[in-house]
Amino acid sequence: MSGLTTQNLAYVQALPHWDLVDDLMAGTTAMHRRRRQYLPMSPNEPLDNYESRASLAYLEPAYQTAVENHVGRAFAQSPTITTDLPQDWIEDFDLAGNHAARVMRGAFRDAIHYGICYLLADTTNVTSSRPSLYDQRRYNIRPYCIHIPTRDLFAWQCAIVNGRLSLTQVRYWENDFAPGQDEFTQNPRRRVRVLDIGRWRLFEENGDLVGEGKTGLDYLPLVAVNVNPVGFMAARPLMESLAHINRAHYQSVADQRYIVHFSRVPIPVFTGMNDDPVEIAVGPGVAVHLPTGASFQFVETSGIPSNVGSQDIKALEDKMARLALEPLIPTGVSGDRTATEAMVGETNTKSRLESAALVFADGIERILGYMADLGGQRVQNTGVVDIKSNFAIAQNTADVPNLISAVEKGMITHRTFLIESKRRTFLSDDLDVEAELQNVEAEKEQKAAEALAIMAAAPAAQEPGLNRDVTAEQ
Repeated sequence: MSGLTTQNLAYVQALPHWDLVDDLMAGTTAMHRRRRQYLPMSPNEPLDNYESRASLAYLEPAYQTAVENHVGRAFAQSPTITTDLPQDWIEDFDLAGNHAARVMRGAFRDAIHYGICYLLADTTNVTSSRPSLYDQRRYNIRPYCIHIPTRDLFAWQCAIVNGRLSLTQVRYWENDFAPGQDEFTQNPRRRVRVLDIGRWRLFEENGDLVGEGKTGLDYLPLVAVNVNPVGFMAARPLMESLAHINRAHYQSVADQRYIVHFSRVPIPVFTGMNDDPVEIAVGPGVAVHLPTGASFQFVETSGIPSNVGSQDIKALEDKMARLALEPLIPTGVSGDRTATEAMVGETNTKSRLESAALVFADGIERILGYMADLGGQRVQNTGVVDIKSNFAIAQNTADVPNLISAVEKGMITHRTFLIESKRRTFLSDDLDVEAELQNVEAEKEQKAAEALAIMAAAPAAQEPGLNRDVTAEQ
């Protein structure tokens, strides 16, 4: 079919950006496989020298570590999903035995890595847009969520529907395995699935139609979670700046190791020898016999080139460390502000990672709504998703001891202390100050009551020998 596999321009423009981050995630082997792209040859550099230089390069996994750390931070606590939908839909979110939290983690990783991820609501069967409970049981209707790999969705169409820009068609690669020549073999298969409003179709790569059906919906049940948008359905990796510095570090390491490989070995120099080539062994336990008037010495490099290279690598590593933490810094926060400006500016800011998590949680809520439509669930609450984690680096916590001292001296109240500690992210943003103060007072009253009870239960104190003296006098 003509145009079936034609890619959208926005998709084509994103590929070079995704290629870089994909290779950085794959590690040194992937970077070496594409060394001509990431480690260009110098002018007039012999091929043997280039291959030797490239073979010494290794990739510091700064980008990969940053992505995994940020995903791990976002899901350090299991997200909570409050919904009236059947619980087994959440427990087996993708009909592959995976809980919704597990599916969400994988999709969020794509969102951070590529800047966008795709989630599709589908069902095992469909009879109408609002199937009854009888239909669900009779036709085995079970909605579920599909996480479409970002690079697989390559084309889409959109239009204004009910006053909103909406998707009207998407096309994506569907990869699976076809039966092989016998019962023990399988052949990889790649087909194109086309989703239109109200229907779906499945094509072979050559354009042959192999399946079609209806969805029963008047919209496309697909959610594009775009955490770093550059346009409609278009995004860039959230940490692309780190990716470029990581590539520069790879290149600098290649040059540095190549220089060190030669500079650490001294060069033997003979003077006063005749022009006839002579093989002379040099090394420990070997005596060098020279003609009269000849001399022999070693020449070593000054080390300046390798020192310059070491400084460049160190500077790049410092830059990577800062960029790896950038998604955790509240928006608008910089290191060039006064303390007062920082305190004022941090009141209502969010880090890029937290903003991405909020957008992602909204996307999951939309998917739950689509699943409810596919399953005919007439519920009041299709789903509320809460991703609770500490997304921001603690800012200005150095002055917390001063706040504690001010409380002890009676210069500020406990309420002010808690509020200021929250602003500095020393305490969780979820902390309810008023409730915490009430809990503190309740705890004080409880401890006071316990102390009074202990005092009341203890026998009256007596001075030693008092009763003995009284008895003796009697």
